[in-house]
Amino acid sequence: MKIAVVGAGIFGTTTAIKLAEKGFDVDLFEKESDILMGASGANQFRLHIGYHYPRSDETAISSRDAELSFKKEYGDSVVDDNDHYYCIASQGSK
Repeated sequence: MKIAVVGAGIFGTTTAIKLAEKGFDVDLFEKESDILMGASGANQFRLHIGYHYPRSDETAISSRDAELSFKKEYGDSVVDDNDHYYCIASQGSK
């Protein structure tokens, strides 16, 4: 089966790779000059964990789990040699 994946951001490239690993014939299409230049590039290629604005306990848990999943898949590509501090309000914040 031949499959077209449109968009070569992190989700498109991952989808194309996973499908190809399963034996599918995959074509990956991207309107920019290279992969990861659209949304990924607009976010300065940063791993946004999502803790900046958790709207609920479910969102905070989902953000935490997504970071673990991302690092499991792409850990060798993550530069994480800086201390990170997340500050939240002491009242009315999740």
